[in-house]
Amino acid sequence: MALYNKEHQPIVYDDYITGEYIWDEIAPYIPKDKTISMPFYADGSCGKYLRSLGFTVIHKDEDFFEFDRGDVVVDNPPYDKKKQVIEKLYERNKPFMLLVPVSTLCYQYTHKLKDVQIIIHKKRPKFIKYNKKLKIKDKDWKKKSSPFETIWLCYKMNFEKGIIYM
Repeated sequence: MALYNKEHQPIVYDDYITGEYIWDEIAPYIPKDKTISMPFYADGSCGKYLRSLGFTVIHKDEDFFEFDRGDVVVDNPPYDKKKQVIEKLYERNKPFMLLVPVSTLCYQYTHKLKDVQIIIHKKRPKFIKYNKKLKIKDKDWKKKSSPFETIWLCYKMNFEKGIIYM
């Protein structure tokens, strides 16, 4: 979950790594026949893990706004840039699955997405706080839930249902 260039520098703690158990839950909904772009790098572990599950993944430490890779974006974007990320993906007409706060559904920039589907977790996810500058992960992350509910906001994924409860 990191961005790079002069205009899009991440704040120190806007890098939260998605735990492997979350990828295990969502894996059945990720298309196996597509190249998955994971443009928000953090420490690179999420891309490695998705590859270990058999997906073809592009996961590079580069600026999302400059590069358009893969067939579908599946990732946990930095929340301070989620509006710009969603708008850019819409502009690119790129299918996506983004892990975002549920409140994202209420914003005007999300309303223009006509082919939206959502996936709702069984429980509130736990994320691994990551300090990119020091390359340090929070060791106590399993004890801390997210302070807000999250969903997978999906665009042009063509699931059978509009709302999927895991």
